[in-house]
Amino acid sequence: MLATTRWTCAWRAGAWGLLAAMAAGAHAQLDLGDIAVGGDGSGATPVGTGLRITNGQLVSPLVWGGSSYQSSSFFLATDGSNGTADLPYVDGVFFPKHTTTISTSGLSYAFGGNGGYRWDALRNAAALY
Repeated sequence: MLATTRWTCAWRAGAWGLLAAMAAGAHAQLDLGDIAVGGDGSGATPVGTGLRITNGQLVSPLVWGGSSYQSSSFFLATDGSNGTADLPYVDGVFFPKHTTTISTSGLSYAFGGNGGYRWDALRNAAALY
């Protein structure tokens, strides 16, 4: 899901605690798609729920997340500010293009170039439209 779309989300520190609990046997499985759209990792979030990269808002399973051309990189914190979703384990969303900020701490990464187009949303499991 993440590698093929060329955009992604940055995980908050608390997400690593969920992974540690899973490794210790506290959870039978951890659903990262569920976590990416505001869930707790149990898989209870509806399949197809999405997170729009352009504005950090959640989108319903049957709603198209949109498409557009993006000429530069950007990062949006998903902390409930400026209309974004307040996601407990996701630090933010970003569109990678060359050197891109990938966290609220200011961490950046030098990505390669890309075509600049984004499609739909970051989805939990699958798009259903």
